[in-house]
Amino acid sequence: MKIKFNYLLLLPVASCLAFASCDNIDINDRYIPVEKPVLPPHSVAKTLLIQEFTGNRCVNCPQGAAAIHQIQEEYPGMVIAVGMHPEGGGPNTQPIRGQDFRCEEAQVMYDFYKPDGFPCAVFNGTTSSTAYTSWYSEATAMLSQEANMTIDAACQYDESSRGLTVNYSIGFTNDIDMQMSVMVWIMENNIIGFQTDGGTILSDYVHNHVLRASLNGDWGQQLPSPQANGNVVEGSASITLDESWVADNCQVVVYVFQTQSRAVEQAALADVMGSAEGEGGQDSPQE
Repeated sequence: MKIKFNYLLLLPVASCLAFASCDNIDINDRYIPVEKPVLPPHSVAKTLLIQEFTGNRCVNCPQGAAAIHQIQEEYPGMVIAVGMHPEGGGPNTQPIRGQDFRCEEAQVMYDFYKPDGFPCAVFNGTTSSTAYTSWYSEATAMLSQEANMTIDAACQYDESSRGLTVNYSIGFTNDIDMQMSVMVWIMENNIIGFQTDGGTILSDYVHNHVLRASLNGDWGQQLPSPQANGNVVEGSASITLDESWVADNCQVVVYVFQTQSRAVEQAALADVMGSAEGEGGQDSPQE
């Protein structure tokens, strides 16, 4: 059974108060070693989606970014991070010298998850933590889960018009009777700019996986329901890239989530064109 579904529409432990940041923690105390998960044979691995609430003026957000970098290095290709710079993040997300990463889509996520500090990571839309020293163990526990579907995503980009179309295919590997939705985001990597780190404002900080926009609305598009094992749903979403975004550094994230609870079922990543530098922490341990 193949359903065509097309539409087009122009992420030990001090926590922070909403407009404050944590004390600095020594690098040797940041990570708690845990055993890596082992999935049953023939199972479909669930890619981990981390929504990282962060900001230009957050003094400990570089440490949060380093924690995510470490997770991605330990689990290459299994972890997708998206940097959320909400408009309502108070002093943490205020621009520095005209550099402003805030966007409405990040604010939608901020209003829903209501993180109680910066930096904050939301794992697969269910577990929220401001204790970046424990993010590694949180991620490892999530990576032991099996997925109910696969997602393939591909980009078609026109350099002259800066128009981008994302085509995706969702293949269900189990029967699902609850309502699901699909979200398509674009994010940008390798942005050299300002960042507060402790008491210092850095001018050459590398910002990665910065959420730029949604291609299909605040909460995506609902999928037909129910779905049976073997069903395939195909869809697409489009956007025109802002002139300030570097297409070579942009990637799209396609993920499926439970419409009511917002729990993430599966996620996939695709480059807008070529190989986007910086994402996954391959080039820099920074945000």
